[in-house]
Amino acid sequence: MPKAFYSTKEIAEIMDVKPSTAQCIMRALAMRGQAMKVGNRYRVRMTVFKRWLEEQGAGAA
Repeated sequence: MPKAFYSTKEIAEIMDVKPSTAQCIMRALAMRGQAMKVGNRYRVRMTVFKRWLEEQGAGAA
């Protein structure tokens, strides 16, 4: 079964940011209903994160 979700640690690695920054991103996504909290950890669907990342890049241009 292929992987469907990213963890906060993986988001930090992908974006090359500190884990605390990735945690803030995950909280913001969770507040928008785009990420979920499982226990004390956040998870975001890979497709949702990729779409969000593309939106952020388009906004910066």
